[in-house]
Amino acid sequence: LGLNVMSLGGLALATGLVVGAVNAFFVVKIGINSFIATLGMLFVLRGLALVLSNAKPVPLADISTAIAFGMPFLGPLTPRILLFAVVFVLLLIFLTRVRAGREIYAVGGNRQAARDAGIPVNLRLVTGFMLCGFVAALAGVVDTMERTAADPTAGSTILLSSIAAAIIGGVALNGGRGSILGTLIGALSLAILEVGLTLTGVQVDIQQIFIGGVLLLAVITDPRVCAPPAPP
Repeated sequence: LGLNVMSLGGLALATGLVVGAVNAFFVVKIGINSFIATLGMLFVLRGLALVLSNAKPVPLADISTAIAFGMPFLGPLTPRILLFAVVFVLLLIFLTRVRAGREIYAVGGNRQAARDAGIPVNLRLVTGFMLCGFVAALAGVVDTMERTAADPTAGSTILLSSIAAAIIGGVALNGGRGSILGTLIGALSLAILEVGLTLTGVQVDIQQIFIGGVLLLAVITDPRVCAPPAPP
């Protein structure tokens, strides 16, 4: 059965919020590590998507709407680019100008210190996870419209690249440091690397080796990650 674009978008965004809330429950109430909780949920949802779709792409009912979403309407500007710009600016303002956004950094840096400072740690964790779920779902909707079908295997190779882009952009693995602007720069740098490798004829499988090497280099050169142990 085909999927209506509006129905797909609404359900996907609602699902993203629910998944974010579930991840927050595992982290806040159960005490699971954030990375492990989200990684486990990734495998659960990927398997569920394969089962529900019989591992086959599900075409959209109104393909013309999806195609129009990628067509320029003002010079080279497309609805997809405009949506990205709006979401980017909103997230930038939230994380840098809004108190709740700044408090998320404090929670990521030192959860106990943030709690001692009066920050509602659990609420900020729930907000952060639900926001991540919403943005991830929005990205999935955009990707689906670009493909004109909901593909259960879409994005299966993007995990390593997304982690590498974040770390290259200055995001700390242990939390409390990073910026959305830095992450964008990291993603652009990684994209330039992939395009360059593709133009030089490097196979996709070999490109993963380069991306993994860049990720290791970024982690190794991070003084907060590879700082020498404190003297006894």
